[in-house]
Amino acid sequence: MLCGVDEAGRGPVIGPLVVAAAAIENVELLNSMGLKDSKLLNPVQRKILNNKIREHCDFALEIIDAQTVDSYVKNNELNKLSIIAFSSVISKLNPTKAIVDSCDVKPERFAQNILKELGNNVNVEIDSHHKADTLFPIVSAASILAKEARENEMQSIKKEIGDCGSGYPSDPKTIAFLSNQWKKSRSWPKYIRQEWKTIKRFNTSTLDDFD
Repeated sequence: MLCGVDEAGRGPVIGPLVVAAAAIENVELLNSMGLKDSKLLNPVQRKILNNKIREHCDFALEIIDAQTVDSYVKNNELNKLSIIAFSSVISKLNPTKAIVDSCDVKPERFAQNILKELGNNVNVEIDSHHKADTLFPIVSAASILAKEARENEMQSIKKEIGDCGSGYPSDPKTIAFLSNQWKKSRSWPKYIRQEWKTIKRFNTSTLDDFD
């Protein structure tokens, strides 16, 4: 069984990091779905493909909250967190081969670290590439699952804390939300990644900075 693994939400300042794996025996069926990298899909296309993938593939998800992400970033170990999460979803599906989208600048090292984390309990070949979600349909499938799961998490978060945009520091709506939140309460909801530079800049600001 062939498996693909990817993550969504590595860079945002708000919300979870999601790692997803998709696995299938019939690769030809996968190729016929017209899969592509989730970033190239609009929300309607992504939702339709997400449902197709869930119907035809085995899949596994790891949803990692902002506080856990912070605890690894604090020690400069975000890649370690990805290795643990990638290993977890692979072990749940027990494929013969897994193609993973490398978070490490050295894809071979990323593959070896996943194998080390898996230990002797899982006998799997790991194939690691940069931009694997654009090269392999099975990784595109994982990318879509991860992105859709994160978007669903973000919708739940917005119901609780208000419209915070995409959660990415490059999003003006996200920055406006953070600015208003800091002016209003000088504190952060649990969904905010406080180890991000964006938040640290707010934490060292004064009220005069908002005039």
